[in-house]
Amino acid sequence: MYEDFYRLNKKPFEPVATIDDWVPLPSQQQLLKAILFGLQQSNTMISLVGSSGLGKTMLMRVLMKKLRSNYLPMCLANPNCNAEDVYLFLNDALGLPIDSCADVNYKNLFNYIRKDEFEKRPIVLCLDEGHLVSREFLDTLRMLADIKSHGVSVFRVIVFAHHKFECKLRTIDYQAFANRINAEYSMNLLCESEAKRFFYTRLLQASNEPTVLFEANAVEYLLKKTYGNLRAIQTIGDKSMWAGYSDCSQFITKKHVNQAIRETSIQLSRVLSS
Repeated sequence: MYEDFYRLNKKPFEPVATIDDWVPLPSQQQLLKAILFGLQQSNTMISLVGSSGLGKTMLMRVLMKKLRSNYLPMCLANPNCNAEDVYLFLNDALGLPIDSCADVNYKNLFNYIRKDEFEKRPIVLCLDEGHLVSREFLDTLRMLADIKSHGVSVFRVIVFAHHKFECKLRTIDYQAFANRINAEYSMNLLCESEAKRFFYTRLLQASNEPTVLFEANAVEYLLKKTYGNLRAIQTIGDKSMWAGYSDCSQFITKKHVNQAIRETSIQLSRVLSS
């Protein structure tokens, strides 16, 4: 494994990263601050859209961690769920009895969330892959966001989705949900300085000691070819290290980056075009 060869404690560009691997880039921190401020201003429906590979799911995980002190965050991560599954999920998460009848589950949930504690600590539902869910599912979330206890909204909903979600919201079928959104945010490709910061920070996180693994022109070439897309940077970064390791090279060169790009050309083109 190349980790031992390059004296690393882990792979720096692991595709499935943990929250500890998050790099707090300025543009993403601004998004977090804006969403948190919106929640404080009682925005009950928020959407965050962006192309594939920009780090929306990671940002959702970071946000949920930040929410725990003042809110009760819950993640809806299965886009194949139907509307009734929402109540099953909530009742289970809140420790409520689950019935085979959806109406009973809704009544149990509705009676429970009218407790005073949810006025002080609202439930925040974070929906991942929002562009894949059905209209009925979104309508259920919209109805939950309308529930109030003593004038205070019990639920807040944040939808993380691909740009395709915006196209859905322009159609008549999704108009009711679109009209209910209080705040909309977009996640964009990283600028050159942020892409470079992300790249070198991930390398540093994986190093047992400060070291130079990539030649400067190799990094410049890699970032140019990945256009500020986080997933593409990670994919090509990882493949480049494998290429260097296979070459028994002490440093990752532009040749290794080019080899990685050729090996992942189809996968890379799909990420960058979506």
